[in-house]
Amino acid sequence: MASQRLARRYAKALIQLGTESKNLDSLEKDFKIVFNAFENSKELRTFCNNPIISRSKKKNILTSIFENNVSETVIKYLQGIVVNKREEYIYDIIKEFFLLRDEALGIIKVEVRTSTNFSDQQKEKLQSLLENLTKKTIQPSYNVDTTLKGGFVLRIGDTMYDTSIKRQLEVLKNRFLQTELPLVTNM
Repeated sequence: MASQRLARRYAKALIQLGTESKNLDSLEKDFKIVFNAFENSKELRTFCNNPIISRSKKKNILTSIFENNVSETVIKYLQGIVVNKREEYIYDIIKEFFLLRDEALGIIKVEVRTSTNFSDQQKEKLQSLLENLTKKTIQPSYNVDTTLKGGFVLRIGDTMYDTSIKRQLEVLKNRFLQTELPLVTNM
């Protein structure tokens, strides 16, 4: 929990920096590069988390990895995180940055698991419905889940909406189990 608060605090500072300097979009592009590097490289995460490696070496390595790919502002920000002994949280800080950015722009990411591929028309209809309900811009990601026999499952943040056939059958079963059936007597 403390690490999430720390990541949020650093991410808020980053959002403020991008807003004040009017380059939030370029920061986003640069941090996508950094985020992808951390997400795809366990070695990079392990390197940053290693307390034996000196901070100066960590600053130099991070600079050499990213200097040709991101702005000087991002390099200095990463170096500042290392100087403040928070390099183990770089990945979490960047994830939080994207969450706060989306929140500020009114964007909600939605995961949709479907039993079959949705047509473009179905995707548009679902997106329109969700945008009307939430009053926010929806960015859906669709995945086919062969374990679903029909319907779909939505995940919006921590909330899940399950319209799958399996779930509907479970609800129906529970209703039957909770309903008292009248005894039938022979006449």
